[in-house]
Amino acid sequence: MPDPDSLRKIADNLSEADRADLEAVGHTDAHKVITEAVAGAREAYIARWNGEPQAVFGVTDYVHDHHHGIPWLLSTGSTPPSTREFLKLARCAVAGWSPMYLSLCNVAGAQHPTAHALLKALGFHLGAEHQLNGHNFTEYARHV
Repeated sequence: MPDPDSLRKIADNLSEADRADLEAVGHTDAHKVITEAVAGAREAYIARWNGEPQAVFGVTDYVHDHHHGIPWLLSTGSTPPSTREFLKLARCAVAGWSPMYLSLCNVAGAQHPTAHALLKALGFHLGAEHQLNGHNFTEYARHV
């Protein structure tokens, strides 16, 4: 399970795009959101590069139907020295989650091109746009 110091470092250095997504849905305390996400996750991991925690990601059961998972990732926005290695790690995590659920789905801010590129690289399909609190979010899903 991710350690509290790493979660604090990621929250304190959260990328502008991730912070904007959190604020758009009414969250103002990134550390609280990250801590609660990890606490409620079925699995959660820290990704480190340059010797520092740079991202936290995991999967949580959908509260109304545990057959569906909600994958999530929050990061500092720092580019990994080896994007290929990070994608390999993320693909392994998603592959491990796939047998646990009928589908994996969530939304990402429509103005978050990094998130969309990562999701496409991980085999998620981008879907409909939704408005939450006046902000556009794009749905993504991966059916297993």
